[in-house]
Amino acid sequence: MSIEGILTVTAVGRVKDAPEVKTSQSGKPWASIWLECPKRLAFGARKGDVINLGCRLKLFGERAVDFCNRAKEGSVVAVTGEPQADAWMPRDAQEPRGTLEIRVETFSVISGGYEAAHAPPARGGYSGAPKRQGYSGGDRAAVTADDDSIPF
Repeated sequence: MSIEGILTVTAVGRVKDAPEVKTSQSGKPWASIWLECPKRLAFGARKGDVINLGCRLKLFGERAVDFCNRAKEGSVVAVTGEPQADAWMPRDAQEPRGTLEIRVETFSVISGGYEAAHAPPARGGYSGAPKRQGYSGGDRAAVTADDDSIPF
């Protein structure tokens, strides 16, 4: 019995830098994008402060090309995929560092992407979301058209 693919996560956040498609030595497209996920602290001396948590998105093949064509720096995206961890020992540090990575299986550009409000669903994207409904239950176009309405 294999346990691969049992754990799946969903993350929503902003794309930190402009997505860029790279090519492997074998000529296949891939992309590595940093996703910032803000969190408001709920207790302690810094209660109410917002800190940016983050994870690295890994995309391969057509999915990488599609993501980089649709999203841009600052776009709000929702991704679903398999979590992975990467650890390394920096030369200038005494302790190892690590990062969370998500091998993206599906994604949606929620706001700020190339024609995000009018684009068809991403290849392999989640199509079960309610149509034309925003968080408040209002018109989806009104919710996604203005980035200022998004609290992060």
